[in-house]
Amino acid sequence: MLAKQLKNAKNRTRAAKVQLMKLKSKASILKRGQQIAQVERVHFLVKSPDGGEGQVVVVSHLWSLGRVVDLAAELCTLKNSNNLPNTPKLRLLHDDESMIDENRLDGRVKELISKGELCDGESLLLKFFD
Repeated sequence: MLAKQLKNAKNRTRAAKVQLMKLKSKASILKRGQQIAQVERVHFLVKSPDGGEGQVVVVSHLWSLGRVVDLAAELCTLKNSNNLPNTPKLRLLHDDESMIDENRLDGRVKELISKGELCDGESLLLKFFD
């Protein structure tokens, strides 16, 4: 089982590196006037719940996962009500629909990358959960 997980992680990392090169060429960097230093930038291709094409999302590795969800929702024009009680919550998932670090939104992108939970250039899904 562990060997299968390692193989999947290696394949995901390799695919993310290839996709990263493509994303960097397509990225319309910083739509909200944000300034992210080049060395802090992390790129993701985020697909919305409706199965659309996906948006290139450029974030800082210093951001929390919750802040990444907020920006991704904005770029995908989704109503984000994560701050309201008793509403469906938006979460980011891997492309295979597995959870990212049990979806703790306070985890920093840099820490998630170092733990192997995320890869620069990875495809992610936004999904609503009750």
